[in-house]
Amino acid sequence: ITTTMQGTHQLREGGKLVCFLGTTSKTVDFKAHEGKKVKVTGIASPTVEPSPTPYVDVQTIEPAP
Repeated sequence: ITTTMQGTHQLREGGKLVCFLGTTSKTVDFKAHEGKKVKVTGIASPTVEPSPTPYVDVQTIEPAP
């Protein structure tokens, strides 16, 4: 496994990679929010390889205010 394989999505702000996103929740629907500004909550953890970019196990995702 590598950081490029971790998660299913990426969170970007201003074109810059903020974190890798994945989820163990059955209710999180990333597809409904692709390309939109969002607010996510979850548990951040280091990636499997040394990287300054964390992996977040998303618990909730909603449109940004």
